[in-house]
Amino acid sequence: MRRFKLLLEFDGTPFHGLQKQDGLPTVQGEIERALKTLANEEITSFEMAGRTDAGVHARGMVCHVDLHNDRLQLINIKDGLNCLLRPHIAVREVAHVDEKFQARFAATARRYNYKILNRRAHAALEDNRAAHIKYPLDIDLMRKEAAVLVGRHDFSAFRSNECQAKSPVTEILHLNIVQEGELITIDIKGVAFLHNMVRIIVGTLVDIGRGAMPAGTMKALLASKQRTDGGRTMPPCGLYFMDVDYPENLFTVFETC
Repeated sequence: MRRFKLLLEFDGTPFHGLQKQDGLPTVQGEIERALKTLANEEITSFEMAGRTDAGVHARGMVCHVDLHNDRLQLINIKDGLNCLLRPHIAVREVAHVDEKFQARFAATARRYNYKILNRRAHAALEDNRAAHIKYPLDIDLMRKEAAVLVGRHDFSAFRSNECQAKSPVTEILHLNIVQEGELITIDIKGVAFLHNMVRIIVGTLVDIGRGAMPAGTMKALLASKQRTDGGRTMPPCGLYFMDVDYPENLFTVFETC
């Protein structure tokens, strides 16, 4: 048996989320189906670095899979999967790693981007690739409020009612807002994220930026810990899983393609 680390990019629009669900198209389900066809074996060990909802995209999702087929070369796995998974999923890299590598449980940080098209006209080319906000936004104020969230906090006010995390305490490592013309990108990296946490943070920043919530809102929300005091939950179409960090020297990479 060999363990492989896969680096994935996908368009989440046609999928009902990342994790496998009976009778519904999901990213994991499609990848496992393709691996089964390629390796001619049942896939019993498969793990993703994170969990994403329906409609969320990825540029750097990581997963691992164990295969018993010892005849497959890395280039065969990469090219074969890309042939079977196109057009919505792409395998950017395949690495043969040792069994110490675990895509989810070895991760030390994850990074997301949220993209907003900020103009009066609706999105045509960016439809399902960015959220549309027609109101003018005070980016400077949004940056000041975002800075309050950096660090280790109780993020109860920024998680959904369906969140099953044992603790609401986690750490945001950076939270930056970049504006390039009509496109706003909110770049957030953290040790771990609660359910809908990024989308709620962005929604609250948007409500602050358009004047629906006052300066000082983020500090107040960290104190109140009440989801009902916070802003909107942004739609999934603007959210991208960008990359994931792993400890150096935790595992061995034998070969990469």
